[in-house]
Amino acid sequence: MGKVKDKNACSQLLRVLKGDNFVASGKTRSTHVRQNAIRWVENAIFCNAPDRILKQLTGGVFPAKGDLTRTHPVFVLRVKQNGMIQICPMTSKVHPKYFYVRSGCVLDTGRKQDRDSYILDMLYFNRPKHPDFLAQLHFRGVAPKKCIMKGKRSGGTNK
Repeated sequence: MGKVKDKNACSQLLRVLKGDNFVASGKTRSTHVRQNAIRWVENAIFCNAPDRILKQLTGGVFPAKGDLTRTHPVFVLRVKQNGMIQICPMTSKVHPKYFYVRSGCVLDTGRKQDRDSYILDMLYFNRPKHPDFLAQLHFRGVAPKKCIMKGKRSGGTNK
């Protein structure tokens, strides 16, 4: 293994794996954390949360059925003063009573939502410190409040 040239990136990765609450900027050189910036802030969206772990964290409720080798995005609901971060799964399956991030929304990273993604806030849990969970997440961006809608979808590319 070669010499580490970016000590800041390594220390940021260690803090992620330990579950510390922080905001990091710049690129990390880790193959485990593939996002350009790790931001545990409200309305942040991360993709690639393993369904097998989401099933455990939601008490067996989500996903309701299907292949547990798949993944779903997660949404940051709240960052508490004590450092706890409450997150929940997201799904493209229509849930007309819940908030969703609308299709076409441009996140603060410039990435565009490709479909309506419903925020399953009733299944929230505290962000786990488990490295298998954290290492697989990819930061997509923070959804602007104007992109978070309530009620039935008005269109979009849901299947």
